[in-house]
Amino acid sequence: MRGPGQANCDFSLFKSYTVREHWRVQFRVAVFNLTNTPLFNGMNTTFGSATFGQITNQANYPRIVQFGARLSY
Repeated sequence: MRGPGQANCDFSLFKSYTVREHWRVQFRVAVFNLTNTPLFNGMNTTFGSATFGQITNQANYPRIVQFGARLSY
């Protein structure tokens, strides 16, 4: 039995600024599951079960966005 395919699209963006001679600030944005596409687990393979052959749950999380900053000196 074959289930649905697995594909995921993640994205990150970084921008660095120099504040002083030895001080640098980096702003970060990371997005997991950018397209917010659901990925499903494999189907139920328990013969005789009421949900045999059905896909009943999701394998991934919805879109997650993280913001961050890094200070280097």
